[in-house]
Amino acid sequence: MNRKQWTILLAGIILFGLSELFPPWVYEDENTSVRRSAGYHLFNSPPKLKFPAEMRAIFSLGPNDPTKFMWVHEDGLRLYGQRLLLIVLTPGLILAFSNRRSLAKVVFASFFLVVGLGFSGLYVLHVWAMW
Repeated sequence: MNRKQWTILLAGIILFGLSELFPPWVYEDENTSVRRSAGYHLFNSPPKLKFPAEMRAIFSLGPNDPTKFMWVHEDGLRLYGQRLLLIVLTPGLILAFSNRRSLAKVVFASFFLVVGLGFSGLYVLHVWAMW
């Protein structure tokens, strides 16, 4: 492996570790099933629920709407999306930056990168839909 490949591998491992240490969290309203991002926090310390007025603002609720059925939990779909992106893009980039390119390496690199771009699009759509 050359220097670029080692850099990609190291970056992939570090990003994967960070995504496991700081998973995405989500606020969810059980009455309406609406979900809003709560950001990234340490895996064992979820963000706290905010005051009712702030939660109403986050969920665009009226001043008399109840907030007692809101809770916070890990955003499993977003976390799995991050994992898939890193697991697919890292080997694709490692193969793409190989010094000796063979037809098999080009085919596998192209496959991994196309699948990774597809997952990236779905991930961006998921994050965008939550805002």
